[in-house]
Amino acid sequence: MNFSRKTFLEGLGLGFAASAAAPSAWAEGDQPVFRAGLLTDTHVLHTAASCRIVAKAMEFFRREHADVVCHLGDLADVFSPSGFDAYRQVIDRTFGDRVPLMLYAFGGHDRNGYQLRPGETDRNEAGWKVMRERLKIAHDRYDTVEFRGYVFVIISEYFEEAKAAQMIEDAVLRHPSKPVFVLEHEPAYDTTYDSVAWGNKAIRRICDRYPQVIHLSGHVHGSHRNELNIWQDGFTEINAGCLQSWRGEAANTSRHETSLREEGVLLMDVYENRVVVRRFSLVTGEEHRPFEPWEFPLPFEAKSAPYRAEERQKTSRPPTWPNRAVVRAARVEEPGFRGVRVDFPAAAHNDGTYRYQVVIRDAAGKTVTVKETLGEFWKVPTFAQARQMSVDFDEGYFLPERSYEFSVTPTDFYGNAGEALRTTVRLPWYRAQLRKVYAAADAMKVLTFSTHSWGSHVKPVAVDADGFATVKSAMFRADLPAEALPAADPKGTRYVLDFAFEDRHDSRCSWRVDLEDAKTGRPLPDGDHQLADSPVGEVRYRVRFTKPEDGPLALRIGFSYGDVGGRVRISSLRIDAKNQK
Repeated sequence: MNFSRKTFLEGLGLGFAASAAAPSAWAEGDQPVFRAGLLTDTHVLHTAASCRIVAKAMEFFRREHADVVCHLGDLADVFSPSGFDAYRQVIDRTFGDRVPLMLYAFGGHDRNGYQLRPGETDRNEAGWKVMRERLKIAHDRYDTVEFRGYVFVIISEYFEEAKAAQMIEDAVLRHPSKPVFVLEHEPAYDTTYDSVAWGNKAIRRICDRYPQVIHLSGHVHGSHRNELNIWQDGFTEINAGCLQSWRGEAANTSRHETSLREEGVLLMDVYENRVVVRRFSLVTGEEHRPFEPWEFPLPFEAKSAPYRAEERQKTSRPPTWPNRAVVRAARVEEPGFRGVRVDFPAAAHNDGTYRYQVVIRDAAGKTVTVKETLGEFWKVPTFAQARQMSVDFDEGYFLPERSYEFSVTPTDFYGNAGEALRTTVRLPWYRAQLRKVYAAADAMKVLTFSTHSWGSHVKPVAVDADGFATVKSAMFRADLPAEALPAADPKGTRYVLDFAFEDRHDSRCSWRVDLEDAKTGRPLPDGDHQLADSPVGEVRYRVRFTKPEDGPLALRIGFSYGDVGGRVRISSLRIDAKNQK
């Protein structure tokens, strides 16, 4: 069955030119046992309008003759009976009396905001009961569904580990020679994209016992064009991305800066001897890499599985620069930005360049800061991908009349780094338009550290003799002194927090920073940031934030998603205010 982009676009009523049909992913006459459409994280609201992208997905699955449609969790943004109704109405309008087998993994957002009624004690079960009724779901929150001789194990988010383990073991014993598809919202820990920070360790422990498991997940809000969304080792993990906004991992940026819209779905064709997964844009109809779908043989053999991380890293060549590529850095002053802009050409890679890392060093060779930007692998249509990239650095990183080296290194999805482009620039004199508010040369003496995990009590953290704090948690915080922000500064005052941070972390993840009101715990406007992957030594970061109201403000730096913690040090800290005009 060939997929025609022209037919797809005409079916959706999109009036622009279409490309030629993509080739078939299988030989003539070789048909799958079944075809599954995969989507996740639609986060619909209370209105039919919020289901527009869902309608495109269902129309696509209908035209592609999907036998099964799997939603992998967080169907709604918050618990919403009207949103569930709107979603089901899309299904009924699209498929009529030929609705495919519809399977749903229950996600945390699907019950967020649900208010327990008298006599109810389990918010997950109570929220699921309404969701099941409104969506006409045939299975339970935990369930095993058989289809054409294959089994789907459906597990709720916040699952009971023993119960989930037993369900998967039973399915494997009943179907010893076939894959077992496990639908569960969170990816298994340390498998696919961003699963070190957002993955589930319990499901990883379970699935590692059963090589034939194919675990289907969502939750992390990645792009369907990300090659890290498939992983194989002890089993197979496939993450479907999202149909919402997603934020790429890019050090020294606000997550809002990297927020992008995602509109891709997956088609999974299951044959007796292999599985083929193809990726499509619902907006343009473009199939991503149509000549190279994700494809792996059955039965699963860990040693020869094609999507093992180590094997992909070994066989992938680093990104390459175009001929005569150069990097340029120059001071820029324009509305909303004063600082240095680094320009460089886009690097080439068969899978798409994943990230560019820009490092600034002073004349003594010391690292000033590190900043990353995503490559445009995620962009559709493909021809819209940029040929030139740029990264901006706030003026506060630099001293006037000093020389700095700028280096840019492209990396692929698997950690292979290409050649670094370098340039050294002497920056001109300038007058900073900032007012110093607070400074601490030895911040570890004035900050108060504490650590906690989800739902646990706050525990104080002492500073060790070497000036580091040892945190044994995925979350910790550093409270500033009460006098750090002047009470006289009015609501709307814009600040920059400048701090030098060193993290001796032994895992492949980085801290997420949120500046918070220490009294309420509420994050401040724009006060979020992503730190560089550790360990990278001491790095300066400048995080912008806005005062939310008049009067005093107790400031806290919250660090989260750092896996199992690390040894951290904030050597210096300064707050500047932008001059009000």
